[in-house]
Amino acid sequence: MSDYGPGHDAEEAFIRGFKESGGEVVGTVRVPLQNPDFAPYLQRVKDARPDALMVFIPAGRTATAVMKTFGDLGLDKAGVKLIGPGDITTDEELPNMGDVALGVLTVHHYSAAATRPANKAFVAAWKKEYGADSTPNFVAVGAWDGMDMMFQVIKAQKGKLDADKTMEMFKNYRNPNSPRGDLDRSRHPRHRAERVPARGAQGRRSARQRRARDRRHGAEGSVEGAEQEVRTG
Repeated sequence: MSDYGPGHDAEEAFIRGFKESGGEVVGTVRVPLQNPDFAPYLQRVKDARPDALMVFIPAGRTATAVMKTFGDLGLDKAGVKLIGPGDITTDEELPNMGDVALGVLTVHHYSAAATRPANKAFVAAWKKEYGADSTPNFVAVGAWDGMDMMFQVIKAQKGKLDADKTMEMFKNYRNPNSPRGDLDRSRHPRHRAERVPARGAQGRRSARQRRARDRRHGAEGSVEGAEQEVRTG
Protein backbone atom coordinates (compact mmCIF):
# COMPACT_ATOMS: atom_id res chain seq x y z
CA MET A 1 0.00 0.00 0.00
CA SER A 2 1.16 3.54 -0.65
CA ASP A 3 2.14 5.21 2.63
CA TYR A 4 -0.44 7.99 2.83
CA GLY A 5 -4.01 8.47 4.03
CA PRO A 6 -5.95 6.66 1.27
CA GLY A 7 -3.42 3.81 1.31
CA HIS A 8 -3.82 3.40 5.07
CA ASP A 9 -7.62 3.38 4.70
CA ALA A 10 -7.46 0.80 1.90
CA GLU A 11 -5.16 -1.40 3.98
CA GLU A 12 -7.39 -1.29 7.04
CA ALA A 13 -10.59 -1.91 5.08
CA PHE A 14 -9.15 -4.80 3.09
CA ILE A 15 -7.65 -6.53 6.13
CA ARG A 16 -10.88 -6.22 8.08
CA GLY A 17 -13.07 -7.49 5.25
CA PHE A 18 -10.66 -10.27 4.28
CA LYS A 19 -10.38 -11.60 7.82
CA GLU A 20 -14.13 -11.38 8.41
CA SER A 21 -14.57 -13.55 5.32
CA GLY A 22 -12.20 -16.19 6.69
CA GLY A 23 -8.98 -15.15 4.96
CA GLU A 24 -5.52 -14.94 6.50
CA VAL A 25 -3.22 -11.96 5.96
CA VAL A 26 0.39 -13.14 6.03
CA GLY A 27 1.94 -9.68 5.89
CA THR A 28 1.63 -6.04 4.88
CA VAL A 29 4.06 -3.47 3.55
CA ARG A 30 3.81 0.26 2.93
CA VAL A 31 5.79 1.91 0.16
CA PRO A 32 6.81 5.58 -0.18
CA LEU A 33 4.33 7.65 -2.15
CA GLN A 34 6.98 9.35 -4.27
CA ASN A 35 9.29 7.56 -6.74
CA PRO A 36 9.67 4.24 -4.92
CA ASP A 37 11.73 1.31 -6.19
CA PHE A 38 9.19 -1.48 -5.99
CA ALA A 39 11.64 -4.36 -6.48
CA PRO A 40 12.65 -4.86 -2.80
CA TYR A 41 9.04 -4.67 -1.64
CA LEU A 42 7.75 -7.14 -4.21
CA GLN A 43 10.70 -9.45 -3.56
CA ARG A 44 9.48 -9.68 0.04
CA VAL A 45 6.08 -10.66 -1.31
CA LYS A 46 7.62 -13.31 -3.52
CA ASP A 47 9.58 -14.74 -0.60
CA ALA A 48 6.38 -14.91 1.51
CA ARG A 49 4.58 -16.86 -1.29
CA PRO A 50 1.00 -15.67 -0.62
CA ASP A 51 -1.91 -16.80 -2.75
CA ALA A 52 -2.71 -13.20 -3.67
CA LEU A 53 -1.30 -9.70 -3.38
CA MET A 54 -3.67 -6.78 -2.91
CA VAL A 55 -2.16 -3.51 -4.18
CA PHE A 56 -3.32 0.05 -3.59
CA ILE A 57 -1.21 2.49 -5.60
CA PRO A 58 -2.07 5.84 -7.21
CA ALA A 59 -3.26 5.41 -10.78
CA GLY A 60 -1.04 6.24 -13.73
CA ARG A 61 2.66 5.62 -14.20
CA THR A 62 3.10 4.47 -10.59
CA ALA A 63 0.63 1.64 -11.22
CA THR A 64 2.45 0.71 -14.42
CA ALA A 65 5.76 0.58 -12.53
CA VAL A 66 4.22 -1.82 -10.00
CA MET A 67 2.81 -4.04 -12.73
CA LYS A 68 6.10 -4.22 -14.63
CA THR A 69 8.08 -5.01 -11.47
CA PHE A 70 5.51 -7.68 -10.58
CA GLY A 71 6.16 -9.27 -13.97
CA ASP A 72 9.93 -8.80 -13.95
CA LEU A 73 10.24 -10.62 -10.62
CA GLY A 74 8.03 -13.44 -11.88
CA LEU A 75 5.39 -13.21 -9.17
CA ASP A 76 2.71 -14.18 -11.68
CA LYS A 77 4.66 -17.30 -12.63
CA ALA A 78 5.18 -18.03 -8.91
CA GLY A 79 1.40 -18.33 -8.54
CA VAL A 80 0.72 -14.99 -6.83
CA LYS A 81 -2.59 -13.50 -7.98
CA LEU A 82 -2.55 -9.69 -8.24
CA ILE A 83 -5.77 -8.04 -7.09
CA GLY A 84 -6.83 -4.51 -6.22
CA PRO A 85 -8.92 -1.49 -7.21
CA GLY A 86 -9.13 -0.40 -10.82
CA ASP A 87 -6.55 2.31 -10.17
CA ILE A 88 -3.89 -0.23 -11.11
CA THR A 89 -5.45 -1.14 -14.47
CA THR A 90 -6.89 2.13 -15.81
CA ASP A 91 -7.70 2.13 -19.52
CA GLU A 92 -5.13 4.72 -20.52
CA GLU A 93 -2.25 2.82 -18.88
CA LEU A 94 -3.06 -0.75 -19.96
CA PRO A 95 -1.23 -0.42 -23.30
CA ASN A 96 1.94 0.49 -21.37
CA MET A 97 1.82 -2.56 -19.11
CA GLY A 98 2.17 -5.40 -21.57
CA ASP A 99 1.07 -8.97 -20.96
CA VAL A 100 1.62 -8.80 -17.18
CA ALA A 101 -1.83 -7.20 -16.89
CA LEU A 102 -3.49 -10.36 -18.24
CA GLY A 103 -5.36 -12.16 -15.48
CA VAL A 104 -5.07 -9.32 -12.96
CA LEU A 105 -8.35 -8.96 -11.06
CA THR A 106 -9.57 -5.46 -10.23
CA VAL A 107 -12.80 -3.82 -9.10
CA HIS A 108 -13.74 -0.32 -10.19
CA HIS A 109 -16.60 2.03 -10.91
CA TYR A 110 -15.68 3.00 -14.47
CA SER A 111 -14.20 1.65 -17.68
CA ALA A 112 -13.95 3.58 -20.93
CA ALA A 113 -14.71 0.27 -22.69
CA ALA A 114 -18.30 0.20 -21.37
CA THR A 115 -20.80 -0.02 -24.23
CA ARG A 116 -23.70 1.96 -22.75
CA PRO A 117 -24.76 4.80 -25.12
CA ALA A 118 -23.95 7.56 -22.62
CA ASN A 119 -20.40 6.28 -22.22
CA LYS A 120 -19.87 5.89 -25.96
CA ALA A 121 -20.93 9.52 -26.41
CA PHE A 122 -18.66 10.62 -23.56
CA VAL A 123 -15.62 8.79 -24.96
CA ALA A 124 -16.31 10.11 -28.48
CA ALA A 125 -16.56 13.69 -27.21
CA TRP A 126 -13.35 13.22 -25.21
CA LYS A 127 -11.41 11.92 -28.20
CA LYS A 128 -12.72 14.72 -30.42
CA GLU A 129 -11.46 17.27 -27.88
CA TYR A 130 -8.17 15.67 -26.84
CA GLY A 131 -7.22 13.37 -29.72
CA ALA A 132 -7.99 9.88 -30.97
CA ASP A 133 -5.17 8.37 -28.91
CA SER A 134 -6.40 9.89 -25.63
CA THR A 135 -8.67 7.86 -23.34
CA PRO A 136 -10.75 9.23 -20.44
CA ASN A 137 -10.26 7.59 -17.05
CA PHE A 138 -12.20 7.49 -13.79
CA VAL A 139 -10.94 10.95 -12.81
CA ALA A 140 -12.30 12.43 -16.04
CA VAL A 141 -15.72 10.83 -15.69
CA GLY A 142 -15.84 11.87 -12.02
CA ALA A 143 -15.29 15.47 -13.10
CA TRP A 144 -18.05 15.09 -15.69
CA ASP A 145 -20.49 13.79 -13.09
CA GLY A 146 -19.49 16.53 -10.64
CA MET A 147 -20.11 19.25 -13.21
CA ASP A 148 -23.47 17.75 -14.11
CA MET A 149 -24.43 17.64 -10.43
CA MET A 150 -23.58 21.33 -9.99
CA PHE A 151 -25.40 22.26 -13.20
CA GLN A 152 -28.57 20.42 -12.15
CA VAL A 153 -28.57 22.06 -8.70
CA ILE A 154 -28.06 25.54 -10.15
CA LYS A 155 -30.76 24.93 -12.76
CA ALA A 156 -33.26 23.61 -10.19
CA GLN A 157 -32.78 26.72 -8.00
CA LYS A 158 -32.75 29.08 -11.00
CA GLY A 159 -29.38 30.46 -10.02
CA LYS A 160 -30.45 31.55 -6.52
CA LEU A 161 -28.60 29.07 -4.31
CA ASP A 162 -29.57 28.22 -0.76
CA ALA A 163 -26.73 26.46 1.08
CA ASP A 164 -28.85 23.93 2.99
CA LYS A 165 -31.04 23.13 0.02
CA THR A 166 -28.00 22.78 -2.22
CA MET A 167 -26.34 20.28 0.12
CA GLU A 168 -29.55 18.27 0.38
CA MET A 169 -29.81 18.16 -3.40
CA PHE A 170 -26.20 17.05 -3.65
CA LYS A 171 -26.91 14.20 -1.24
CA ASN A 172 -29.88 13.08 -3.34
CA TYR A 173 -28.38 13.71 -6.75
CA ARG A 174 -29.35 11.25 -9.45
CA ASN A 175 -28.30 10.99 -13.06
CA PRO A 176 -29.63 7.96 -14.95
CA ASN A 177 -27.55 8.89 -18.00
CA SER A 178 -24.07 9.14 -16.53
CA PRO A 179 -21.27 7.50 -18.55
CA ARG A 180 -20.89 5.28 -15.47
CA GLY A 181 -24.53 4.18 -15.50
CA ASP A 182 -27.44 5.16 -13.28
CA LEU A 183 -25.94 7.28 -10.49
CA ASP A 184 -28.21 7.63 -7.46
CA ARG A 185 -26.43 8.99 -4.39
CA SER A 186 -29.53 8.79 -2.20
CA ARG A 187 -29.52 4.97 -2.21
CA HIS A 188 -25.76 4.46 -1.84
CA PRO A 189 -24.76 2.91 1.53
CA ARG A 190 -21.84 5.31 1.98
CA HIS A 191 -24.28 8.17 2.43
CA ARG A 192 -26.30 6.55 5.23
CA ALA A 193 -25.34 7.48 8.76
CA GLU A 194 -25.75 3.98 10.19
CA ARG A 195 -22.93 2.60 8.03
CA VAL A 196 -20.29 1.70 10.62
CA PRO A 197 -17.37 -0.77 10.72
CA ALA A 198 -18.33 -4.27 11.85
CA ARG A 199 -16.25 -6.23 14.36
CA GLY A 200 -16.76 -9.61 16.03
CA ALA A 201 -19.43 -12.23 15.38
CA GLN A 202 -22.32 -9.81 15.85
CA GLY A 203 -20.57 -7.30 13.64
CA ARG A 204 -20.15 -9.86 10.88
CA ARG A 205 -23.84 -10.69 11.03
CA SER A 206 -24.66 -6.99 10.85
CA ALA A 207 -22.32 -6.55 7.91
CA ARG A 208 -24.00 -9.40 6.03
CA GLN A 209 -27.41 -7.93 6.78
CA ARG A 210 -26.31 -4.51 5.51
CA ARG A 211 -24.86 -5.99 2.32
CA ALA A 212 -28.11 -7.88 1.68
CA ARG A 213 -30.10 -4.70 2.29
CA ASP A 214 -27.82 -2.73 -0.02
CA ARG A 215 -28.34 -5.26 -2.80
CA ARG A 216 -32.10 -5.11 -2.36
CA HIS A 217 -32.02 -1.33 -2.58
CA GLY A 218 -29.81 -1.34 -5.64
CA ALA A 219 -26.80 0.22 -3.94
CA GLU A 220 -24.45 -1.38 -6.42
CA GLY A 221 -26.37 -0.31 -9.50
CA SER A 222 -24.10 2.60 -10.39
CA VAL A 223 -20.80 0.75 -10.59
CA GLU A 224 -19.18 -0.70 -13.64
CA GLY A 225 -20.16 -4.26 -12.80
CA ALA A 226 -17.99 -5.37 -9.86
CA GLU A 227 -15.03 -7.59 -10.72
CA GLN A 228 -13.14 -7.18 -13.97
CA GLU A 229 -10.39 -9.49 -15.16
CA VAL A 230 -8.00 -8.18 -17.75
CA ARG A 231 -8.14 -10.47 -20.77
CA THR A 232 -7.02 -10.51 -24.37
CA GLY A 233 -9.32 -9.79 -27.25
